[in-house]
Amino acid sequence: SGRVEATTANSRFDEHLNRCLEAIVDMDGDLLRRQLERASADLSRIDLLDNVLVRLMQKVGDGCAGGWLRTANEHLASAIVRTFLDGLHGAYPISEAAPALVVATPVFQYHELGATLVAAVGRMEGWKTMYLGPNLPAEELAAAVHVRRARAIALSITYPADDPRLAVELTRLRQLLD
Repeated sequence: SGRVEATTANSRFDEHLNRCLEAIVDMDGDLLRRQLERASADLSRIDLLDNVLVRLMQKVGDGCAGGWLRTANEHLASAIVRTFLDGLHGAYPISEAAPALVVATPVFQYHELGATLVAAVGRMEGWKTMYLGPNLPAEELAAAVHVRRARAIALSITYPADDPRLAVELTRLRQLLD
């Protein structure tokens, strides 16, 4: 019986994932919004994040790297998912005493879906999360950390992860932070 329940749950996750992906392929932002809302109504928050949104982001990244999705598809998905996750923000009140978290992608990193998800999870876990978006130089990231007195910084790094400019930026960021 447990196996049947797991298979049924997986098929529900796959159904939501595939419908969202179809909307992204068709560049239909309104349909993607509706699909995300349906998934949110049907699934727990953790299942929505882990089994739909994380997998969706991975598929979009694979699609861009593999050439079967365009950058415009990724930007559409990023914008819609970010707005959707921002809408979940109010469901998780944050204490004034909560630690601060800065989330972004470093310079030359433009794919922000992972960062968007990390920011949402940070809020769900009780962090005062400041999401800064993609392509920020080390000096800007360090300034945000210092101004907000952030306890942590989360960086989303995707493609190409072996860019030599990335190592320089990360080394510079480390020098600028405590």
